[in-house]
This record gives sequence, structure tokens and C-alpha cells, in this order.
Amino acid sequence: MTGKIWVGGGEKKCNFAKTLLSNGLATIDFRDLESSDVDIVQAMETAKAAKLKIYSIVKEVEVEVKKEGGVPEEVKTVKVSEIRNGNRLFVCSDPDLSEKVVGKMAEFKEVNGLQAGPVELRKNKLVACMFDDGNGMEWYRAKVLERKGDGARVLYVDHGNVASVNVKECRMLDSGLETIPYATSECELALVKSRGLEHDEGVDAARMLSRLTWGKELTARVHGKDVDGGVGLSVTLYNVDDSESINSKLVRAGLARIIGDKPFRYYKRDTQEGVGELYDELKDVQEEARKGRVGIWVYGDVGEDDDEKARY
Repeated sequence: MTGKIWVGGGEKKCNFAKTLLSNGLATIDFRDLESSDVDIVQAMETAKAAKLKIYSIVKEVEVEVKKEGGVPEEVKTVKVSEIRNGNRLFVCSDPDLSEKVVGKMAEFKEVNGLQAGPVELRKNKLVACMFDDGNGMEWYRAKVLERKGDGARVLYVDHGNVASVNVKECRMLDSGLETIPYATSECELALVKSRGLEHDEGVDAARMLSRLTWGKELTARVHGKDVDGGVGLSVTLYNVDDSESINSKLVRAGLARIIGDKPFRYYKRDTQEGVGELYDELKDVQEEARKGRVGIWVYGDVGEDDDEKARY
């Protein structure tokens, strides 16, 4: 629905459209919303959260779950879309999905132009935010990470970059755009960690990772969920024409090291064969880096206590 329906008079006068929305009896046509209509958007969101009436209908979806949990190990071709640090990055593995998202957001722009609209910047909510990648402003799907004053810090889910936006650069997404899977996946390099970007070695690790991966077609061996318990994937990356993993190259350069002394505890039993192969590869190159006093080993051995102090 669009517009206001005033009923009653005097002190009892009210917008019946808002009443319908707050009770889950109507939806909004976002194409004709004005920036002053925040209250009716909030009314609809309240009904959604409470699963009232039309929002109480949930489609049942069968999901196959492995008994041991986690994500089955698989091999896929990927391209990097964003690098966070020396062992965390975002990758795209489905070009068709990326093209679909780009096409849908182009349609979204045709309908809405670059005009901001009513929006609720609630943590974890998926919204539309503008961004200029150097070719002009466009709309992109973004997940709200935290509310900040008149705007928010958001993650552009189809690319992996994070930015702070003003509420005047945002609007609600069409419902169809909320259900399309993200075009990128967050990943961490399996079994290894690098120092944070506040340290020289951390910056060098991120630069090396960028040099080895950016703009290239890579092979990713996916071992499961990341060891921090997040939504990302734990992977071993390879350049197509190179048998040594990128994980290993970073360790060889002394810019990353094996996580702890019992790394297998982080992985499910159904992925440990692949992780075991990687571990055997990393042990030897880490010993070479340690003996050669390169990177983080320049002043001698690095223990777990040193890792904590350096904020890996």
C-alpha cells in the first residue's frame, strides 16, 4: 500500500494505513514512499519481527545436515573481491550470481534513481546503500554492522568492503533482493594466522596476499567453517599454475604462522584429511622460515604469548 488513510476526528484521528501495517495486514509499495514516511516503515518492520498475519507464513525448506556438522570439503574456482588482512579475504565463486545481483540492482536504480528513502538501520539488517567505486554512485546491498549517529557502518555483502554511510545514502531494499544469496563469501586461510594491520609484518602479509591473489583465478580447497566460529569459510588457496599453496607461501616468507600447537582441534573429522595434508606442508616451510630468521622470526622464536601481544 501507499499513502495515508485518515479515519476518525479530533484526538481520535489516526492513520489507518499505519494500523494495517503494524498488525501485519498490509505491505508497503516502496516506489512511492517519501523520506518522511519513516513511521509506517517502522510499523511494518514491527509486524515482520513479531511475525503477525501475512508475516506468519513461513515456507518450509528441507536442509540436508551432515551428522558431524560443518561444511563438506570441496574444491572451487574463485576470484578475490576484498582483502581484509594477511589471512582474511572475500571471494566470489559464482559469476552468474554476481551478474544477477548487478542486473537486479540496476533495475532497482531505474525505479528509485539515486534518491534516499525511509530505512531502518538496525544491526544485521540488509538494506540498499550508495557507493562510488570510481565510476559514479550506484546502489549496492549492504548489511548493517552497527548504527553510528545519523548513519551506520555497513558491509557491502556482494563485494566484501566495509564503509560508513549516512542515512541519506540508504533506502529499504525490495523484498526480492533480500532473498538472493550474497555474491561473495568471507574466507580465512586455513591453519595460519598473520599479525594485525597495526603491525609492519601484518601490512606486509596483506600486501603479499594481494600480490598473489588480486585479479587472478584461484583454486580454493574449502575445509569448513573458519576457526573463529564466524560465518566465513576456512580455505587453502592455490594459483592455478602453482602446486604450492598461498597459505604456505605466506608462512615461508615469515609473514604467517601455524595456529597453535594442535590445529586439528579446529576442524571437523570429515575434513581432516585435507587439513592434514596442508599441515604437513606448513610444518616444513615454517621451520625453514624460523631457522632463516625471516619476517616474524627475525628476533628468534615466536610463542603463543608473543602472538597475543602482537594481536594476531
